[in-house]
Amino acid sequence: MTSKREALRIVADALQPEAGGLKAAIRRRKAQDWMVPLRLANDHFLATSMFASLAQAHRLAALPCEVNDYLSLLHRNNAERNEALRGQALEMLRALQAASIPTIVLKGGLSLFLDHYPDRGARMFRDLDVLVPPSAMAAAITALGRLGYNAETRYQPIQHAYAEFIRENDPGAVDLHVEVIDAHYILPHREIWDSAEVLEADGVRFQAPSPTHRVLHNLLHATIHHLGNHYRGSLKLQQVYDFTLLARHGAGKIDWRLIEDRLREHRLVTALQSYTLAASTLFGLTWPLSEPASLAARFHFRRCIAQLCVPALETAMMPWANLRGAFAWHRMNALYSEKREPLVAHQFHHALEFIRKSTAKGLLNRLFRIG
Repeated sequence: MTSKREALRIVADALQPEAGGLKAAIRRRKAQDWMVPLRLANDHFLATSMFASLAQAHRLAALPCEVNDYLSLLHRNNAERNEALRGQALEMLRALQAASIPTIVLKGGLSLFLDHYPDRGARMFRDLDVLVPPSAMAAAITALGRLGYNAETRYQPIQHAYAEFIRENDPGAVDLHVEVIDAHYILPHREIWDSAEVLEADGVRFQAPSPTHRVLHNLLHATIHHLGNHYRGSLKLQQVYDFTLLARHGAGKIDWRLIEDRLREHRLVTALQSYTLAASTLFGLTWPLSEPASLAARFHFRRCIAQLCVPALETAMMPWANLRGAFAWHRMNALYSEKREPLVAHQFHHALEFIRKSTAKGLLNRLFRIG
């Protein structure tokens, strides 16, 4: 049986430039058990990307026929879904444009309009994320309502997104944002608007984050947003692959110095270097940072790979990881920067406030939260 580590190598090989080259093709040909690699690829929404990458590199012949057929079927179905999603996105963007609401397309939705993926069937995603100015939120909700959307999931309190909107028979939901991540003090919406690029598709004009902000948003969303995957040592391979393609697509236009300075300012250099190390090691990204990965970053990356291969390790460390994420320096600094006290004093004060406002059950749920 193929081990999880061997499966990771097979999946990562297929997503490297030229699908990993001749040596990777030989490894794929020799693989006896494809169930583990395919399960890993499906768990990380990368099966269709594997097919597109292998097809682009003319390496599909090295796959067993049944694996080729399976990946081909997934890719074909996903391409049809993405075409429907593109139509849905254009309809929504046209309605927002008609209402004079500036709109920025975020995250996976950009793959419907940019060419950083091998083809439009390569990227799998669940919803369409769009950013509107806070002052235009009410008008955007009205515009979506006229199209038949209903707010299925409202986010309370409103920190970075208002709600997830759905419409019957549509392939995806619409996530309406006013900020790109919950830790908006690291990448505020005003900064994204100031450097956004104008795109046009089928006569519809909308905006996209600058190449620098696409990469920075991906990094922050994957590492510190919501569950704090950096502290958990949790590596989401599709997000790392997105980061890799965005970095290649924006080559020469990305201000890596700005990204490094921003992460250093918030004491998140280890997160930046570990995540970039994952993109470089797994998917062949040429190292873009001014400094090599530190010992801490290399150790963190190895921890991520170990937990990817042995998920029980991540579960065992979850309480400690949740504590680290909740009391991270950047969060404490954002909350208590006006108080001239050491970090431990901020953490102590924050813990007391959380305990005061929570029940014992709430405390345990937060400590052992998985998703």
